[in-house]
Amino acid sequence: MIKRKEILLSLGFLILGSSYSQAQQTAMFGQFQYNMLELNPAYAGYRETFNVSGIHRSQWVGFDGAPVTQTLSFNKPLKTDEFAFGGAIAHDKIGPTNSFNISMDGAYRLNLGHGRERTKLSFGLKGSISRYQTNLTSVDVVDKGDESFLRNENGSWLPNVGAGAFLYGRTYFLGVSAPKLLTNKLVNRSSSLFEYMQGREERTYYMTAGKVWKIRRQLSFYPAVLVKATKNAPLSGGAFLNFIVMTEFKIGAYYNFKEVAGAIAQWQVSKKLRLGYTLEMPVTSLFGTNLGSHEIMLNYSIKKGRTAIIYPKYF
Repeated sequence: MIKRKEILLSLGFLILGSSYSQAQQTAMFGQFQYNMLELNPAYAGYRETFNVSGIHRSQWVGFDGAPVTQTLSFNKPLKTDEFAFGGAIAHDKIGPTNSFNISMDGAYRLNLGHGRERTKLSFGLKGSISRYQTNLTSVDVVDKGDESFLRNENGSWLPNVGAGAFLYGRTYFLGVSAPKLLTNKLVNRSSSLFEYMQGREERTYYMTAGKVWKIRRQLSFYPAVLVKATKNAPLSGGAFLNFIVMTEFKIGAYYNFKEVAGAIAQWQVSKKLRLGYTLEMPVTSLFGTNLGSHEIMLNYSIKKGRTAIIYPKYF
């Protein structure tokens, strides 16, 4: 007999869009607002430095087969200033499924003003390639003869393209993007499962926005929103409320409607190094079945010559 955890895990696969659900979505992070390159290629070059970020996320700790994600990304403006580039590698494991993704980003940036806000409008393109693999024979099922679980699947390398726009100034940003525009089927075309397995990469559209308001000399308020829309998945939205203390510390909380609630802490250890931590809890029926989701972020910036930051980079 299948245990309660195994039933919940199967439901979790469907909710998250695993390799054999209707829609494969981009992995999400609580720290997204401080490193938006994963969602929007037009973000490349925003910090005006060579910038490297690493994130490890363990979701639903204590829950068998729960998602674990790692990403390593970088971005940098070119000497001409109008152009910037970046890239990332990501690994995502959910139960018996694994995915590996490599992406490259390019952005063209326009200066719209040299006043207090120093507004820029950036247009970005993303090229990526992904590979999905499943170890279905490791799954404990009721019907031992179910053909869907009698073989493993080593998926093809799937190329994709994405695009985005990012409008920003000293104290605000507004972004729209679609990191993957092609709807590749996740099962290898040569596989016997190809005809009846429906899992595919679906287009996911993102809208992000944020604004910083100074309350006192050493205290600022920074709210942000994230909305995403994917075919065959419900519209998702989240609100983030952050405080910036003495420019070195960021603390806040967020709520994704009917999904999760979380808390964020970030410390600017030095001019080059930032550390971040996120604790997240589900507000669905999964509450109480695990020890929450935990996310660690490390960011390193190399500042040289004219790329030295001339005003604080909040996002």
